[in-house]
Amino acid sequence: MSELFYYIEKQKISSKFLKVLVYFFGVFFPFFIVVPLAYAQYEKEGSLNGDLLLALIICVLSGTLVALALETSYLSIKVSPDGFYYKFFPFHFSYRKLKPEDVIEYRIVKINPMKDYGGWGIKYRFRSGGKGYICEGENGVEFRMKNGKTIAFTVLDPYRLETELRNVFQTKSDD
Repeated sequence: MSELFYYIEKQKISSKFLKVLVYFFGVFFPFFIVVPLAYAQYEKEGSLNGDLLLALIICVLSGTLVALALETSYLSIKVSPDGFYYKFFPFHFSYRKLKPEDVIEYRIVKINPMKDYGGWGIKYRFRSGGKGYICEGENGVEFRMKNGKTIAFTVLDPYRLETELRNVFQTKSDD
C-alpha cells in the first residue's frame, strides 16, 4: 500500500434504528422468551432443564457478540496513487484494493441503505452481481469492474472523493 493518500475516510454505522433492533432482539429479547420458560419449568418441576439454560446462555452470548460487532464496526476507505483501498472492520482485518486496471468506470451515486441494499453493513445484490459496503450517509461511489460486478461504498464527502479519484482512475461515467 502506498504511503501517500489523496483521500482518507472512516465511517461507523450510524443507524439508531438498527442499533435498537440489534440490542432488543439480540440481547434483551432472549430474556423475555427464555427466562419465563425457565421460570415456568422451575415452578412446575422444581429444577431447571439444562437445555433451556444452555439456550439462554447461547442467545445472550450471540446477541452480545452481534451488538459488539455492530458497535466496533467501521468502514475505512483510502485513495492513493495506485488504487482505492477499503476495509470493513471486523470483517476485514487488512485493506482490500481496487486497482485502476480492474475498474471500467466509477460514478457518484445516491444510496438508500434499506431500499438499495436491504440495510447497513456488507450487503449483496444477487440479481445484479453487486456488493455494497454501507455505513453512513446517503452518498456513495459505485465502481463497475471488468468482471461485470459492481462495488458500492457510502462516502461522507463525495465531491472531494470524486476529485481525488480522477487522479487515479482515468474513466468516469457521467450521469
